[in-house]
Amino acid sequence: MSKDGREMAWRSLCEGDQGETATLPDKMDEVLTPLQRLCIIRACRNDRIIQASSLFIQSVLGKKSVTVNLR
Repeated sequence: MSKDGREMAWRSLCEGDQGETATLPDKMDEVLTPLQRLCIIRACRNDRIIQASSLFIQSVLGKKSVTVNLR
């Protein structure tokens, strides 16, 4: 990767504590689908795939609140 300053954006994705929530470089978040973003996270951060999958499911299906009725 060239040393033109863009490597820092990739570094935050690859080495950050929460890489699945990091902004993708080159405004890729604006053009990629949620599935494409998940694939990039899987390629760069295999250790964060469960968290990234959870975010993917929430973005595609929506977050459903669950009410538990205990008697």
